[in-house]
Amino acid sequence: MNRRDLAVLAEFIANQPGTSVRLLREHRDDGTGRCRRCSAGGQGPHYPWPCAMVRAADAAQRIEHRRRRPT
Repeated sequence: MNRRDLAVLAEFIANQPGTSVRLLREHRDDGTGRCRRCSAGGQGPHYPWPCAMVRAADAAQRIEHRRRRPT
């Protein structure tokens, strides 16, 4: 996922209350450096962690934090 796509996804997630927290709770390292949630399909291995959803949810939380900060 390129930076622009990540930024668009992060903005979308930031606009959905509670979504970034839920994604970070679900997309965790399985102890082998793989995402517990992001499967490559079938019986294949899971994607490396941190996955794109973790990176997007982290970015969304930064957006949410900036929005809450008094100006």
